[in-house]
Amino acid sequence: KQVVADAVGVLGSSVFVGFLVGSMIFGSLSDRLGRRKIVYICAGGVLCFGAGSSLAPSYLWLCILRTGTGLCIGGVAP
Repeated sequence: KQVVADAVGVLGSSVFVGFLVGSMIFGSLSDRLGRRKIVYICAGGVLCFGAGSSLAPSYLWLCILRTGTGLCIGGVAP
């Protein structure tokens, strides 16, 4: 099933919204718990959410999982 052009924009934006929120959340957590631990947790999250995105059964699930991927990317990015 193909995704229309408007839906692609929402899908791309969901990753960036997750990145914005994730960088704020995981930035504060890394100050308290240590950067290395948070990077490992977020790298595992990127792996799980990315794999889940490839198996998403619907567009809604794909958006949710891509937002989760963005959250974890926010924790991995410097």
